[in-house]
Amino acid sequence: MSAPTLRPPGARRRWIVVSRPLLALLALLAAPLAAEADVEPLSLAAALRLAAERHPLLVEQAAAVAAAEGELLAARTLPHNPVLEVERASRDEAGERSKDREIALAQELELGGQRRQRIASATARLEAAHAERERAGQELAAEVATAFVDALAARELAALAHLEQELAGALFVFAERRLEAGAGTLVERNVARAAAGRAEWAHALAAAEEAAARIALAALIGVPAAELPPLAGALPAAWPPPPPAAELEAAALAGRPDFVAQRAELEAAAARLRLERAAAVPNLVVGVARGREADREDLDTVRAGIAIPLFQRNQGAIAVARAEAEAERARLFGTELTVRREVAAAAARAEATARALGLLQHAVAGSLGENLDLVRKGLAAGKLRASEVLVMRQELVASHRDLIAAAADAWRAQIALALALGAATPPLPDPTTPTLEAVR
Repeated sequence: MSAPTLRPPGARRRWIVVSRPLLALLALLAAPLAAEADVEPLSLAAALRLAAERHPLLVEQAAAVAAAEGELLAARTLPHNPVLEVERASRDEAGERSKDREIALAQELELGGQRRQRIASATARLEAAHAERERAGQELAAEVATAFVDALAARELAALAHLEQELAGALFVFAERRLEAGAGTLVERNVARAAAGRAEWAHALAAAEEAAARIALAALIGVPAAELPPLAGALPAAWPPPPPAAELEAAALAGRPDFVAQRAELEAAAARLRLERAAAVPNLVVGVARGREADREDLDTVRAGIAIPLFQRNQGAIAVARAEAEAERARLFGTELTVRREVAAAAARAEATARALGLLQHAVAGSLGENLDLVRKGLAAGKLRASEVLVMRQELVASHRDLIAAAADAWRAQIALALALGAATPPLPDPTTPTLEAVR
């Protein structure tokens, strides 16, 4: 019969005293989840939908788009209203009083295509606002996806730490019995006790890390941490290599929203410069009037007027608009360099992490449960000493911990690459791809 996994009462009390505050906190965080075990698990796609519906950043970006639409509406509207004037005067000639009356209607008209340039600038600014909103959504989705991966990895690490804790406790019980039977040594028992204490400490930390990762994800998607359901899915065990870097750069420069927004900002600045140059041409004021003089003569008048650009030729505004256009041109060049750099770095990281995951997956042969079961059998049969079991356990657990970290890093790298390319959504695992959960 195999040795029970329960610890000696005295040792159990000592360990609980050390970690009781942390374990109490974790139990408090986990209580709502245990009470709602029948809640449907949360998938990454569902988390992305919740974030898109509730995150205040996208609400702010929607307001910016509405403001840009208002600017375009203002640009399409004639800037000057007609002016209606009424005049009435009294005339006194040789003791006779008479009256002059006149009603006039005037309209100021812009020359030089000012309205056309104002509309062009506002249209480009609206395009930039739409692109900025799209990019903000992509960045938020990448942040949510990364937090989801972090929570999945933390869940796997906590499960691994729990398994390690159970194995260390069983090994400690085994060492105690060997010592009582005179077959073991005090050193072996003390080493097993220290390993069991470290395993419990590591499990408490892993549980705390999982709780923190879940809280971070809940905050991003607008769900109270206590109401966040269990997560669906597992870490993929493989990812395909990315396409060539040149192809990725071309795709990013063609459709990445922040680059599109910067191009639109440059066009808006160029239109504003053309507008200020056109504004140097004085506006034309035209009008008609109808009046009656001295109660005897009717007078119809057509009026036209234009300012003489002797002093004010809009020099200052033209200089400011020219400087802004130059600045936007420099920003566009800088954005292009940023896009190229981010795509190259993200592609290299995605390729490296996918390759590292494949190599580690090949190196970590067999499942952790199978290997640990072989270790237990070897210990029970007397083929392995307790010290050898400790070393093997540490190596086996460490290798699977590294495998979990490699799988999470590979997925995070794929998310970063999708963001660098301007993809609409972060990458979701292929259902046909094996996962670490399946491999175990």
